[in-house]
Amino acid sequence: MAFLQGEQVKLDRDTYFSVIVCDIQAAFPSASRVGIRKAIAGAVPKMLPIFDFKYHGRQTDMMLGKNGVLIVTQMTSGIIQGDELSMLFFGLYTGTILKELDGEEADGFLAKTSSKYADDMCQAATFDLNAKIFEQLRQRLEQDGMKFSLAKCCLYMPFADLETVKMYATQIGIGYIEPDQGITITGMPVSLSPAWVQDNNWFP
Repeated sequence: MAFLQGEQVKLDRDTYFSVIVCDIQAAFPSASRVGIRKAIAGAVPKMLPIFDFKYHGRQTDMMLGKNGVLIVTQMTSGIIQGDELSMLFFGLYTGTILKELDGEEADGFLAKTSSKYADDMCQAATFDLNAKIFEQLRQRLEQDGMKFSLAKCCLYMPFADLETVKMYATQIGIGYIEPDQGITITGMPVSLSPAWVQDNNWFP
C-alpha cells in the first residue's frame, strides 16, 4: 500500500504539489500507425515485419456481444486494443512521445516523475509545471490525431484546500479529486489517509 507519511510528507508538503491523472480517448484505435512503426523501428526493429503483417491495411475484429451476437468491426487506423501485441506497440509509441518531450532541456524529468500504463498516464510536479506538461502532451498527442478524455482526467493536490484544487482544475479544464481522498496509480492506492488506502487496496 502507498501511504504518504514520515519524511516523504515533510519533503512533499507543498500546497502546490500536484498529480495530474490523464486518460487518452479511444487511445488504441486512434493511435498513429506511422508513429507506432517509428517507435518499433527505434526500439525493437526485428518486430517490424510482425507489425507490418498485422497492420498493413484494413483489419477485421470480431467479438461476441449481448445474447451471443457476433459483432464485426473493421479498422484502417490505429491498433486493436486487446490484441496480443497491442500493449507492447502502444507502450513503445507513447514512451517515444514522452522521451521526445523529455529531451536534454528537461534532463529526464518526465521519466523520473511520471507513470504510464496502457492509455493511462499520471504526472507529479508543482501545479504550474504540471499544467505546462499537460498542455505539451495534449498538443503533441493532437499532432498524431489523439486527444485526452478530459472527463476522465483529474487533478489531485493532497496538501491544498478544496477551493484551491477546484480553481486549478478549472484552469486546465479537467476534474479533481478532493484532498482528503486519494488516487490509484497503476493499481496502487495513494493518499494521505490510511483509511482511504485501506478501503481502496486491491491487494490481499
